Amino acid sequence: MGVLSFGFAAPWILAALLILPALYYLLRLTPPQPKRIWFPPLKLLVSKKQEETPQSSPLWLIILRLALAACLICAFAQPLWRAEPVVTLNNGPLALIIDNSWAAAPDWTERSAQARDLIERAATRGMPVMMAATSSGAAQPFRFADGNTALTQLSGLAPEPFLSKRMALIKPLQDALARQQNVQLVWLSDGVDSGDAAEFLQQLKTIQPQLVVLTNTAHDLRTITGINNDRDALVVQLMRLDTAQGATGNVRALDRQNRLMASAPFSFANDAKTTTARFELPSSLRNDVFRLEIAGANHAAAVQLLDERWQRKTVGLYSGNPQDTEQPLLSSMFILGEAMNGFADVVKETGSLTESLQRFINGKVGVIILADVGAIPNDMQQALSKWIDDGGVLVRFAGLRLVEIKSDPFLPVSLRPNLRSLGGELSWEKEQKLGRFSGPLADLMLPDDVTVSKQALAEAEPDLNKKTWAELADGVPLITAEPRGRGHTVLVHVSAEPSWSNLPLSGTFLEILRRMLLMSNTSTPQGAENSDVLNPVSSILKPLRSLDGFGTLISPPASAQGLSAADFAKAKPDAEHPPGLYGIETSFHALNTFRSDDKLEAIDFKSQNIQPSLLAKRLDTNLQPGFLVAAFLLFLADCILSFLLMGSGMKMKTMTGAALVLFAVFSPLPAQAQKNDAAIMAAANSTRLAFIRSGIADVDDVALAGLKGLTQSLRERTAIEPDEPVGIDLMKDELVFYPMLYWPIDTRMEKPSKQALEKAEAYMKNGGTIVFDTRDRGEAGLGGPDSATPGEMYLRDMLNEMNTPRLEALPGDHVLTKSFYILTNFPGRFEDGPLWVEKTLPNTGDEKRPVRLADGVSSLIVTSNDLAGAWATDDSGQALLPLYGSDPRQREMAMRAGINIVVYLLTGNYKSDQVHIPDLLQRLGQ
Repeated sequence: MGVLSFGFAAPWILAALLILPALYYLLRLTPPQPKRIWFPPLKLLVSKKQEETPQSSPLWLIILRLALAACLICAFAQPLWRAEPVVTLNNGPLALIIDNSWAAAPDWTERSAQARDLIERAATRGMPVMMAATSSGAAQPFRFADGNTALTQLSGLAPEPFLSKRMALIKPLQDALARQQNVQLVWLSDGVDSGDAAEFLQQLKTIQPQLVVLTNTAHDLRTITGINNDRDALVVQLMRLDTAQGATGNVRALDRQNRLMASAPFSFANDAKTTTARFELPSSLRNDVFRLEIAGANHAAAVQLLDERWQRKTVGLYSGNPQDTEQPLLSSMFILGEAMNGFADVVKETGSLTESLQRFINGKVGVIILADVGAIPNDMQQALSKWIDDGGVLVRFAGLRLVEIKSDPFLPVSLRPNLRSLGGELSWEKEQKLGRFSGPLADLMLPDDVTVSKQALAEAEPDLNKKTWAELADGVPLITAEPRGRGHTVLVHVSAEPSWSNLPLSGTFLEILRRMLLMSNTSTPQGAENSDVLNPVSSILKPLRSLDGFGTLISPPASAQGLSAADFAKAKPDAEHPPGLYGIETSFHALNTFRSDDKLEAIDFKSQNIQPSLLAKRLDTNLQPGFLVAAFLLFLADCILSFLLMGSGMKMKTMTGAALVLFAVFSPLPAQAQKNDAAIMAAANSTRLAFIRSGIADVDDVALAGLKGLTQSLRERTAIEPDEPVGIDLMKDELVFYPMLYWPIDTRMEKPSKQALEKAEAYMKNGGTIVFDTRDRGEAGLGGPDSATPGEMYLRDMLNEMNTPRLEALPGDHVLTKSFYILTNFPGRFEDGPLWVEKTLPNTGDEKRPVRLADGVSSLIVTSNDLAGAWATDDSGQALLPLYGSDPRQREMAMRAGINIVVYLLTGNYKSDQVHIPDLLQRLGQ
C-alpha cells in the first residue's frame, strides 16, 4: 500500500527503477544517428554550410525516454488506486455475520460486495473465514474454512422475505469462536430492529468486545403496512424508517398478469413516519388488483398481495318489516346498510321478495341478507338454491314473520314456534350475555356490553353444536349456520334492529358481518368444492407461491409448510411459513411480509456504545491501462521526434523498417499459430462440458461449479471421463469442440449481439446442443401461460432473433427419459418447471429450414429449474446452494437428469432402438 491509497499489486517490479540512472548516462553518451550525405563533388563545392551533428542526444529527448521507461516499469508493477478500507483486518480469523432479511435487499449488491472484499482480504492474509447469515438460524454450519469456500457460500446467499431472528445465532457463535484465538467479529447489519437487536448486540460484545458493525443509513426503507378497501377508494397505508426529512413516491397496482392497472402518489411530511396512498377506482377494478408495490423499492415488505378477503364485494339487503319506514334510523335496512358500507357495496331492494331476489342473483351479489322475511317463494327456491351452491351466503335475521313459518329449506336449523324473551312464556330472569364464539368466529373477542332480551329458539337436533357459531352464556344458540355446496345459510336468532338485542349497535356486529362476507365464494369455479381450502375451520392451506427477499413471486422453498385456515390471520412469516400465497390457484390466501401491527424501528446503536461504520464498496481502480497509454504516447512522440532529427536517407530506411515491423505485428505469428493449434488439438482430443459466460460473477461461478459437479458424477457413474469444464466466450472461442453448451440466462447480462446469435445458431445447425436455463422456474404464473417470468421473456426475445425450431414439452416416451436413468421429470433447484425440447417435424429439404434434429438429438433444450445450481458442489463434494422443492431426493434426481442429458447428447437416439425394449420394460416392471 502506497501513500494516499496509491499502491502496487506487484511492487517488487519497481526495483527496475534503479536502472534509470544508468540508462540516463547510456542515452547521454550515445549520440544520435549522424546524417549521411552522398558525395557528389560538384554539389559539395557549391553547397552551403552543412548542419553539424551533435555529439550527444538532447536533454529533452533523454528525459522523454526516461519517462517512457518509468511508465513501463510502473505499468508492469500493476498500480492500483485503493479506496480507504472500511474495516482494518487483524492477523486472526474472520467471523462474518450478515443480515440477509428483506431489509438487506435494497443494498444487497453493495452488501455482498463488502462481504466479498472482507473475505478476499482475509484470504490474502491466509486467515480462515466463517460466515453466518442471520435469517438462516442455527441450522447453518458454523465452521471456519478457506476464503474460496466462504466466497462460494456467499454467492448462494440471498435476502429472505422475513426479519432475522438474530438470537438463534448466539449459542453456535459462542461454540465456534471458543475454539479460535484472536477472532475478528464483523456484523453487516441491515439497521432494522426486529425486537432482539439490543440483546443481540450485548451478546456479541460479550463474545468479542472489539465488535465491528457495518450498516447502511443511505437508503430509506419504506413498507406497505395495510390496506383498506373503502367505499370510494383503495387506501394503502405506508411506513418508513428514516423520518429526517420529507419524501415522496408512488405505489403501483398490478393485476394477476402483472399488468400495471394504476399508480398512486404518496408523500411523507417532515418527521412523519406514516402516510397513505389512494387508488380512486371503481370497485370492479379494485377487485382485480392482485399486487401492490412501492415503485423503486426492491424488497418484500414493499409488496402486498391481495386475495379475495380484500375484494370489495356486493351485498344485497331486503327487509320484510313494513315498520322500517316509520323509524328509518332504527330500521334494519339502515343499520345493516351502514354496517356493511365500510367494506362492501350495498344494494337495497324494497319491491316484492321474488323480484328482489331475482335482481340480487342476476347482479351476482356475494351475500344476500334478509331481515325478518318469512318463507321463500316457491318460484325462487330453485334459483336461490343454485346461487348458494355456487358459493353465495344467505344471511337471515330473526323476526316475528320468520318465527311464524313452520319449515323452510333455507334455514340451517328448525325453529320453535315461540320466542324466548324477558317476561315471556320461555323467559329468563335477566338479559343474557354472549357466552362463546366458534367456527369462523372463534377468534373474536367476547364483548361485555352485548345483551339479548329476545331471540328465536332452535329445535334440539343431534348436530346442533356443529351448526352453532355463537351462543349465549347459558348455552342457547345465537348464530347458527350450515354449509350448502360451496355456500352457506346463516341464521342470526335476533332481529337486525336493536329491539331484541343491542348486538346490531356493537362493534362485534361489524366483525361478524365481515366474516360472513369473506365466506362468500361465488367466483370459485365448479370442481373446487371438494378442496380443503374452502373449509374455513379445519382446512390446511398449502403453500402455492412464495415471495423472495426482493419481492418476486417464486416457487415455495423446500422448507415451506402449510397453514391452518383458522390460524392464518394470526400467522407471521418465517422460514417455514414464507410470505406468499397459500391454497389453490382458484382460491388462495395471501400472507404478506409486513402486517399492520408490525413496527419498523432502527437499531439504537448508541445505547450500546457502538459507533457503526457506513457500509460501502471498497473499490480498487486499476491504473495499469493509464500507464500503458502514457508509455505508448511517449513512445510515439519519441519516434516522431527521432524521425525528424534523421537525414533524408535514414528517413527512407526508417519508413521501410516501420512498414516491415507493422506487417510482422499484424501478421499471424508462427508461435501464436502453434499455440492456437495446440489448444485446438487439446479440445478436439477430449470431451468436456462448457458454459457460456454471462459476465456476471455469481452466475458464472455457480455455472462452473455445477458443471464440475456433473463432470465428477459422470466420471463416477458412467464410462464417460470428461475433462474439466470451461467457460467460453461466444464471440471469441470455437464452439464446435463441445457437445453441449450450458447457457444460464440472467436478465442482468447484456443482450448477445447479432453475430453471437448467428454463431450459436450455426453451432446448433451443425449438431451441437445448447441448454438454455432461465433459472427462475419458467412455469407460467398465476395469470396463466401469458404470465411469463422475466427470464422467459428475455429468452423469448433472444430466440425470436434466431431461426430456431418449434419446441414441445418433453414427451413421456422421449429418448431423454431413458438414455441412462429412467426419469419422469428433470428437476434442478426447482422441481416443477417443464423441460422443452425440439419438436420433431418432417424434413422439407429446404436449405433455409431451422436447425434440425441431428441423429435424434434436440438442438436446444430449455428449462427453468436451475440445473447448475442443483449440481454445484465445493471441493469437498458438499452442495453449495439450497433447493426449493418437496422431494427429499431432489438433488439426486437433478444429478441423474444431468447425466441423462449428457448421455443423450453423446449417444443420440441409440436408446430408442428396439433391442433395448425388453430391458426397459423389465426395469419398469411391465
